Amino acid sequence: MLIFGGANVKTVQLAMGHTTPTVTLNTYVGYWPDAVDQTRTLVDSALGCTDVVPTGT
Repeated sequence: MLIFGGANVKTVQLAMGHTTPTVTLNTYVGYWPDAVDQTRTLVDSALGCTDVVPTGT
């Protein structure tokens, strides 16, 4: 999958003939189900969070 591999979303959109980058992302979002975990890890790292998960989440 191009986007998962690092390709620019706009470039993929144009190549695939999608009307907007949103259409492209919505079309291929199911191909990387671990994206939520990866994004959470990146945000935690950027914010300097530890591995402690607050209770009640």
